[in-house]
Amino acid sequence: MFKYFVSIFTIFLLFGCSSKNVFTPKVEPKEIGFDSRVFSSIEDKNIFSIKFSDGSILTKDANRYELKLKKGYQVVNKFKDLFVIAGKDGALKIVSKDLKEKFVTKYKVAVASATLQDNLLAIILSNNTIILHDIKEDKLLFKERLDPVFTLDARVANPYFLNDLIIFPTLDGRLLIMNKNDKKIIKDFVVSIDDDFNNIIFLDAKDNRLLAATQHGIILIDPKNVATFNESLKDLLFLKDKIYIFTKDGSIVLTDTNLNTIKEKKFPFALFSYATIYNDDIFVLLKNGYMIRVDKDLDKHIVYKLPTKIDSLVFFAKDKIYIGSNYIDLKKFSKKR
Repeated sequence: MFKYFVSIFTIFLLFGCSSKNVFTPKVEPKEIGFDSRVFSSIEDKNIFSIKFSDGSILTKDANRYELKLKKGYQVVNKFKDLFVIAGKDGALKIVSKDLKEKFVTKYKVAVASATLQDNLLAIILSNNTIILHDIKEDKLLFKERLDPVFTLDARVANPYFLNDLIIFPTLDGRLLIMNKNDKKIIKDFVVSIDDDFNNIIFLDAKDNRLLAATQHGIILIDPKNVATFNESLKDLLFLKDKIYIFTKDGSIVLTDTNLNTIKEKKFPFALFSYATIYNDDIFVLLKNGYMIRVDKDLDKHIVYKLPTKIDSLVFFAKDKIYIGSNYIDLKKFSKKR
């Protein structure tokens, strides 16, 4: 009897996924093709830039720069006309767009994310060490090793400079708030607690409201309030007057800027991959090869069938969504539905 139970249980584990429900549109979707392929094959990408095989990069502002990056190097951020470039071997350099090196150093492990403001370089290393470096004096101003992490979401948020504060989004799901003047940590906020993929994937501020998220939760901090959203999510959009949350169970949740739910729209079994907003419409990509276009009030939607499934990091720049080596130009979607 016990052997029989084990056999049935083993079959369930092996074949259970084959019967897993997936999102299926109720109405026949409109098929759309890619608008073009990129000018050169993609070698690497992160949430800030695409690196092409010829060493050039494309940044979030949709500008292409001929930086001639070597293999293993990638642009993780930009400040004015300076690029923060990180190597897989721990090397870090800051160069101008005319390829002049402004700062060069090397850490024991790779840089996971970094942000430059004037002479201050805020860094998160891949071993969850936070660093503040003065690049003008080449002086280490702060360094602290945090708890180790073993799994990471590829969307690693960069540190954020906010007035007299520096916000470090850690790889173990916390926000460390530093006073920029005395270089001391003054606040430590826990966004979520989880053993896997718990790094901060989103960090932004609007009107003194700071919003941060991991895969497992969201925190919103303003001078008078701290609000949380404790549900697994795939992506979010932070606008001036509202927030859109795309959950792992296939829901789009519209909240106010205090994370109070205004409206929710459910797409059963949808596995969201990426979301962006363009001309007041929300475009959501699903892993099984669909794109859903939703109006900002979550009242109407249209489903499109893409030429391929989504199995890699999606990149958005200005008006184009890059999927693999192809892109979709959102300008072709008129306001008429």
